[in-house]
Amino acid sequence: MLDLNLRQGLTTWGLIQAAVLLALLTAIYASSHAVMVSSWNNDDYSYCYLLPAVIGWIIWNKRAKLQALRTSGGWGGLLPLALGVLLYALGEFGSEYYTLYLSSWFMVLALCWFFFGLAVVRELSFVFVLLFTLMPLPQFLSNKLTVQLQLIATQMGEALIRLMGMSVYREGNIIDLGFLQLQVVEACSGLRYLFPLIVLGLVLAYFTKFRLWKNTLLVASAVPISLVLNALRIAVTALASKLLGPEVAEGFSHDFAGWIIFLVSFALLYAVSLLLALLPGEVQADPAPEAPAGQEPEAPPAEQPAPAQGFPLGHRPGARFWAATVVMALVFAGITGRGGQKTPPQSRPFAEFPMQIGPWTGTAQFLDQDILNTLRLSQYILADYQDADKASVNLYVAYYRSQRKGQAIHSPESCLPGTGWSVEEEGVMPLPVEPGKPSESLNRSLASKGPQRVLTYFWFAQHGRRLTTLPALKLSTFYGAITRHRTDGALIRLSTSLAQHEPAAQADARLLRFLRDVEPTLREFVPE
Repeated sequence: MLDLNLRQGLTTWGLIQAAVLLALLTAIYASSHAVMVSSWNNDDYSYCYLLPAVIGWIIWNKRAKLQALRTSGGWGGLLPLALGVLLYALGEFGSEYYTLYLSSWFMVLALCWFFFGLAVVRELSFVFVLLFTLMPLPQFLSNKLTVQLQLIATQMGEALIRLMGMSVYREGNIIDLGFLQLQVVEACSGLRYLFPLIVLGLVLAYFTKFRLWKNTLLVASAVPISLVLNALRIAVTALASKLLGPEVAEGFSHDFAGWIIFLVSFALLYAVSLLLALLPGEVQADPAPEAPAGQEPEAPPAEQPAPAQGFPLGHRPGARFWAATVVMALVFAGITGRGGQKTPPQSRPFAEFPMQIGPWTGTAQFLDQDILNTLRLSQYILADYQDADKASVNLYVAYYRSQRKGQAIHSPESCLPGTGWSVEEEGVMPLPVEPGKPSESLNRSLASKGPQRVLTYFWFAQHGRRLTTLPALKLSTFYGAITRHRTDGALIRLSTSLAQHEPAAQADARLLRFLRDVEPTLREFVPE
């Protein structure tokens, strides 16, 4: 019988049922998990390759406790099972990998609850926490976090360089030392320190067995440690470049410095755990009572075997096995790969997009092939338009005939700060509409780089609706796939450069005027 006591080993029925459940999980999540594992090749997530071994080691060391639980599962697993199915549908029809990762997490939790019981789920709670850290963040969230960390690292690095007595000028994420410009790129944002250090903090907290408030402090300390040491690395690189030459800012020296900083980060995190151990608040276990002199310690009473409850996979298929199997089979047959299969309504090809729109005359621009390979869009238009007064507006429309996982609209929010750019204003701006018509809005952002300023409007066009957030876009894509069997959509972006001392209100008026003129044309090329 395959039960938690593992006294009689695996049975034929247990092996068959376990194989069926594993095969269904593989069929449902193989493609999404292949993408997840491939993302571990990114340096920000390379620590994930070590976590399966850590998880296996934790489970192996808990085997005695798991054997002693003697549980036979429970129907409470229906709740995470339902959440897993819902998230899977959202991920498939909404073209979002992270939702699929979450779905698989809930599915594994549900199966563990179904066949092992809530007591085992509680005992393995830290394992489920570590499983959660295997999932790369959604791209838009990772991009925003990277940009913010870049700016923080640049600002802190600038402050440390000044403390070293060096003159420095910072512009966005570029540090100008006079003899050398240091650009804090994505790889230097500190994300590849922050993520593994947080995971190391979690593992340390698990093994130190502190109280909750100490564990929370230990894990939280990973954030300031990674930020400060990343900024220190930037400052030391600047000083070394001054003393030894600019070549130390790149190549082997740059990578070696990164490894040193990570080792120092881990040492500091461990030092924090030692300091927390010295603080009061830990509950000391009572020592075992000693036997009187000359008397042998009393032997513990013989363990009485508990009534065998059995693990469902050790017997012939039971109700919980059939429930889980039927649900997962229906998910695979009814949802997998079903998003957005109908061809969207015919619209004019973007190659025919006019270069004359009212008073505006356009000049077509083209994206590099590397950018096109990343965006994976169906059609696009990129053009600079000018009117008789030489007022200039850039138009960019990226159209996706079918949004699927890995091939979906990219938000420009994380790209706006760019190299040396910083965002002065951003938010959602309501549009003026005629009385009786529904209100509409779009995203507005004002970015600057030295004396240069650029005002940008953008929104997502989805089946006749104007959306301003990625979550709204994902839900709209999901709804469109279910009701219309369509997942097409577009990103529309208008931008204009401001003249020196030009008020932002004047640039707003220019973009609104162009928007009013170009909207009828957009409707011909972006199907509703």
